[in-house]
Amino acid sequence: MGLKNLSVAARKGEMTEAFWRQLVDMTEDGKTTQTAGDRLLLPGLTDPAQAAALAPAWEQLADLIAGIERHAQYPHDVLIDLGRNGAFGPSGVLAQRADLLVMVARSTMRSIQSAQMRIEALQERVGEIGLLLVDEGPYSAREVQRLLKTPVLATLPYRPSLARVLSDGAEQPSRFARSELMRAVEGATTPVRQRAALRRARLAPRGGPVPGGGEVRAGAW
Repeated sequence: MGLKNLSVAARKGEMTEAFWRQLVDMTEDGKTTQTAGDRLLLPGLTDPAQAAALAPAWEQLADLIAGIERHAQYPHDVLIDLGRNGAFGPSGVLAQRADLLVMVARSTMRSIQSAQMRIEALQERVGEIGLLLVDEGPYSAREVQRLLKTPVLATLPYRPSLARVLSDGAEQPSRFARSELMRAVEGATTPVRQRAALRRARLAPRGGPVPGGGEVRAGAW
């Protein structure tokens, strides 16, 4: 299952049907949700060489995601992890069509310097972006925002052991859902949603409806 299987569907014009079949239901067992597919995951590529085969699929995938409300029974928020280079090249159309592009960076000198070059390149392609700052130090969110001339939408605490639960599937400690990291993640959703809504409204045709009910947010690091 996953993204790699969409290349053939794109060539056959069957992207919409194939897309929903490739999703993995990540809804927690026993949790009361709006619908059975409350959290759906499209597994990404494991080998960079697979990206070439997806060349005909990116544009169709971007169209499908941007208009996902037409194909789904319930509103969806779509979050795309573009990695370090996914906002460029053929897959860059996902970043260009997103309601909001968010870069994740740490508040260290090395990370700030690396982010600066990428931010300039991204702004040339997609315009406004935002930052999600991992507070490793020593710089504050205000200092990072001033140095990079980019709004810091939210700050997450630097908690590597807790983050490995999400990145590597490490065993969850007790009260993980209410940990400092997860509370910060939950709190970050509001400013990100607000920024996405503002940008979507600003880009909407004057006098016309604001497109979409859910946000499409792409992340780059």
